Amino acid sequence: MSGHSHWATIKRKKESVDQQKGKAFARASKNILFAIKEGGNVIDPNLNAYLRTALEKAKAVNLPKENIQRILDKSSQKGSLIEAIYEGIGPGGSAFLIHITTDNTNRTLGEVRLVFTKAQSKLGEKGAVSYLFNKYGVLTTASTVDENGAFRLADAVAASDIEKGDDGYELVIAYENISEALQKAEELKIPVSVAVEYRPLNPLTLTENDYERACGILESLEELDDVQNVFVNFTFHE
Repeated sequence: MSGHSHWATIKRKKESVDQQKGKAFARASKNILFAIKEGGNVIDPNLNAYLRTALEKAKAVNLPKENIQRILDKSSQKGSLIEAIYEGIGPGGSAFLIHITTDNTNRTLGEVRLVFTKAQSKLGEKGAVSYLFNKYGVLTTASTVDENGAFRLADAVAASDIEKGDDGYELVIAYENISEALQKAEELKIPVSVAVEYRPLNPLTLTENDYERACGILESLEELDDVQNVFVNFTFHE
């Protein structure tokens, strides 16, 4: 679910195909490296759901197999990436949680801060807006899993929500239950990938002007190479 939000839709700026491909490749590569850093098994990627998810996303953006293999071969560099969540406050009290992975926190923090500064908004301290969100785990079944299988898994892992996505069924579970849920999926022989998502406790409706400005911030953040996900608390303006 990386790189998109269930809570806002924005118009993307048109970039050249090469630019889009380059950004997608860079992000996919960092996803793989970070999954390895978190304990992925390079010998058998199927043993680690985080790494499997990263590899699936890399294939989805057509990252060449030789690039993927090169990253796996260089997994000894896995300690070079740092993960962090930045918190931003935008127009109308809109809240942003920015998930980044970087090899240079000074550079990335400066880039993210500049986005907010240009929008006359601000990057907050830790805890500034995170209390407005709940943290969840999201299991996505393989596209080959049918509705019966998805609901069987949902019952087994006590999913709070289930919906049909483009690539399979998405099951929302308590963040604390991710490990147990992955074990249940394995026992049921249902292939899944896993992601972490932040959802707002009380989605905020903005004025049209604030909504457009907040969407501009979201768009600019998602264009940064080190940004993996942006979660927001505002809804569509009607």
